[in-house]
Amino acid sequence: GAAWLDKMEALVRDNEKDAKELEATDKNPKEIFNDRLKSIKEELRKCSGSSK
Repeated sequence: GAAWLDKMEALVRDNEKDAKELEATDKNPKEIFNDRLKSIKEELRKCSGSSK
């Protein structure tokens, strides 16, 4: 459980960093967000799969 929590906190920090970078880029924020969401879901699937 603790490792999972650390991972989520790291993802939040990454999101904050990305938000700052987005201000300096012309990338579509929605695209970046969707990519991030996809990878989070994959991580969660891996985590929940390994705990069973």
